[in-house]
Amino acid sequence: MASPPFDSIISFTKTWHNDTYSSIEAALNAIVAKIESKIDIFLDNAGILPQEAPVIGYQEAEIRRGFEINFLGPFNSLQAFTPLAAPGAKLLHTGSGIGHWAPLPEVPGVWNYGAIKGAAQKMLEYYASENPDIHVVSFHPGIVGTEINPRIPVGPDTVELPGHFVVWLASDEAAFLRSKFVWANWDVEELKDQAEEIRASSLLRVSLNGVDV
Repeated sequence: MASPPFDSIISFTKTWHNDTYSSIEAALNAIVAKIESKIDIFLDNAGILPQEAPVIGYQEAEIRRGFEINFLGPFNSLQAFTPLAAPGAKLLHTGSGIGHWAPLPEVPGVWNYGAIKGAAQKMLEYYASENPDIHVVSFHPGIVGTEINPRIPVGPDTVELPGHFVVWLASDEAAFLRSKFVWANWDVEELKDQAEEIRASSLLRVSLNGVDV
């Protein structure tokens, strides 16, 4: 996304093999060349939902497939995006609550996806620390029935929920959420009411709480 005004959609650029750096780099370079501007807002989106199954007996090949797409995809996206980032650029990372919630009987066997999402979130935390000039926010988009999760044909949320939420995350009004992890299901007005507390504390970070470390 380039700088305003946003009179129209400038272009769509498709890239395949999102775990391959060269593919992502070529796509982003093509976008920058077409819009004649660096990237102000970059949305790092989802990959695949690996097969759900218990840890014992799980196929190693499926672990590697999930890691290559859901971890190396974001990793390579960071490598390609950062040199093309405009001053004060915003990076919005699509995480997942599965990466930080405890196992739930309602969603068994998703440990592979959860482990990878947790690892990707830790990478984003280090990236944000190493690149203070880039505004990084991670968010859980809700549970939406899409092509990525055909085994969950109907989710309790709609695609409009993360769609509208991510537009707000990219606004100056949400600047207090830098380096935080938020859920699209949360009430924006309540978040804004706690803006100063959130900004100045460890709230909305994935961490171990309850003891001094």
